[in-house]
Amino acid sequence: MTEAGLASKAATSIASASTPAAAMQAQYSYAVGWWSRAATRMLTMNSALLKGQADALRPIHHTAVANAKRLKKAT
Repeated sequence: MTEAGLASKAATSIASASTPAAAMQAQYSYAVGWWSRAATRMLTMNSALLKGQADALRPIHHTAVANAKRLKKAT
């Protein structure tokens, strides 16, 4: 289900709650779920960015190590 669908479902639950406490519970459940989904997506994106950074730096690192070895042999 999309985030818009989840928000719509939460709004319906809040609007149809029989008591103010039930409405607050429905809103709280949606908010906690939203934070959980946001954190999960953030961690997934962060992992992908770190992998991309490592992949981008690998050839530079390889060249730097090779140069250091070459220069060490020359002295």
